[in-house]
Amino acid sequence: MPSFEELINDFAPVKSPETIKSCILVIDDDASIQRGLTTYFSNTYQVAVAGNGKEGIDMLLKTSVHCIILDIKMKGMNGFDTFP
Repeated sequence: MPSFEELINDFAPVKSPETIKSCILVIDDDASIQRGLTTYFSNTYQVAVAGNGKEGIDMLLKTSVHCIILDIKMKGMNGFDTFP
């Protein structure tokens, strides 16, 4: 089975006409998913990464975020607990 990074290489990066980058918050406990999404979106968006739900909430308090990509199945505070 191909890795996440290998799968996203098949897709062209998303292009944005805006000069100011919007921010995407990736909340995932899998480092390969974090790297893959950061690689995919970083040309067009500012990407913030959190390794669990608690870190994600802390990031939201410090960062202006336009979109959240949230893993549902995480140890500790899962996606459903993070934003009930």
